Amino acid sequence: MSNSKKVVIAFLVLLLISMVLVFCAFLLFAVAAVSGNGFISGVDATVLSDGAYDQTIAVIDVDEVISSTSVVDLFGAETTDMTTRTVRKIQQAIDDDSVQGVVLRVNTPGGEVYATRVIYNKLLELKEEGKTLTVLMQDMAASGGYYISAPADHIVASEMTLTGSIGVVFQTQDLSGLYDKIGIKNITIANSEGELKVLENLDDPESQSYKVLQGVADDVQDNFVQVVVDGRGMTEEKVLSFSDARVFSGKQALDIGLVDSLGEQQEAFAVAADITDLDDPRFVHYNDQENSFNSFVIQIASYILPESRISVQPGVKAYYLLRY
Repeated sequence: MSNSKKVVIAFLVLLLISMVLVFCAFLLFAVAAVSGNGFISGVDATVLSDGAYDQTIAVIDVDEVISSTSVVDLFGAETTDMTTRTVRKIQQAIDDDSVQGVVLRVNTPGGEVYATRVIYNKLLELKEEGKTLTVLMQDMAASGGYYISAPADHIVASEMTLTGSIGVVFQTQDLSGLYDKIGIKNITIANSEGELKVLENLDDPESQSYKVLQGVADDVQDNFVQVVVDGRGMTEEKVLSFSDARVFSGKQALDIGLVDSLGEQQEAFAVAADITDLDDPRFVHYNDQENSFNSFVIQIASYILPESRISVQPGVKAYYLLRY
């Protein structure tokens, strides 16, 4: 047999082996995703600190801009949106009888109003099931990050945590200049009584469209204030005194009652065990089963440039988001 034929055969054998390995890896992943281990598909777990199984505390991260908008990963595939991933982790904690409480590690500047409310509602459901909620504020827990933290039984923050920013913003794009340059004319026909169907002159605070959205923003802000009133047991008057979207350090937040204590993960875990009345707690971190490298890149981009996760779809969208 000639050397060239040997090379071809060797190549084909290697190709076949590679294809078999890829198929086996895919099969193992599929089995893991639907296995009957009690975990919702898309959620995995890593033990951070061992203890009694029936004294488990789930550790869940909110560490990117809060969004219900899916993104495309490095390989062109659409990823599961952040809100869905977070909600299914909380649901896993609700469904698992061994889980007695949750430590929510928050590191986000906030995000979409709708997505924030969805996560908030799921956390309320967790508490209604009799499970405790401890929040650990890390580098940043601002705006929507504070919104989802408010219902916690106890909030731990670092002295250097950036939090607060109790406020709402609306985001849209004015593309008229771009359209003029490339020769596109936007034509809209509304019903005869729909003079506000098209929101125009939003850069003019005196325009009717601006005032309409300002009214909606005020209503959404009232909801934020009420969430803080309910979660922190404060009077509305006190919350309104700092609801101008100002930010606070962790120490400042402690002074005005927005957080309960200062510390890091060790302190948060100790608090969680204490308020849940556990003597041998087991801490388990819930992970996403999606490509970890892709998730890492998306989270870094989201944190460095929050604008990258703001929708550029047509229309107006509301955000609980610290803009910087």
